[in-house]
Amino acid sequence: MASLQYNREFLDAYLSPTKAQVAANGYYYDYTNNLHGGFARYELLEAAHAAVQSATLSMDGEFTLRSNLRLSVVPYFIYGTGGGGTGNGKFTETTSTVNTYLIANQDLNGDGSIINKTKSLTYAFSNSGLNGPGIIAKFNQDLTSDDSLGYGVWWERSRMLQNQTFGLVDMQNGQPENNWAKADLAVYPDGTPQKSYEQYTVTDSKKLFVTDRWTPADRWLSRQA
Repeated sequence: MASLQYNREFLDAYLSPTKAQVAANGYYYDYTNNLHGGFARYELLEAAHAAVQSATLSMDGEFTLRSNLRLSVVPYFIYGTGGGGTGNGKFTETTSTVNTYLIANQDLNGDGSIINKTKSLTYAFSNSGLNGPGIIAKFNQDLTSDDSLGYGVWWERSRMLQNQTFGLVDMQNGQPENNWAKADLAVYPDGTPQKSYEQYTVTDSKKLFVTDRWTPADRWLSRQA
């Protein structure tokens, strides 16, 4: 038997003001002119989202080895990508051709020109990409009519790439040009996407397990009147 499970989500972020903050600032608390790096809070909030998708492909093989011994083998493959983004007002437009972090020779705000020292809003997206195979092999052995023993192994080898890129933002509405930050990115003059970090890890997970299911009396399996 084979199974494929897929999930895709896109979520918006909301402010979480306290009761006192709402009382002090009114109903439109998130639209007050509280500047951060030259941008109002609502502008930063408009560029705050979470976008994730994942898939798991598995197969289930059940084998009867003896009348009291069964083997279950479940190989699988996992895949996932996505993360969370927020507004970042730290990027500066410049005509410099030198690769410098948070400095871009690029029309970031979409006004048709590049002006030195112009602050621009970007979509700082922290992304994780995960994939890898795994397998669960389990024996189920009936010791008696009331006692069943389960034992087996689990193994998984996952690979994860994590980074943070900076997507361009539509300055008319504060929304990212690409919600998944896969395109329309802030780049260095040589065309390389700017990243605040990048990390690649490989993880091997191994586990032996043993379980025992013992039922001393049938009445323990059902609710009594």
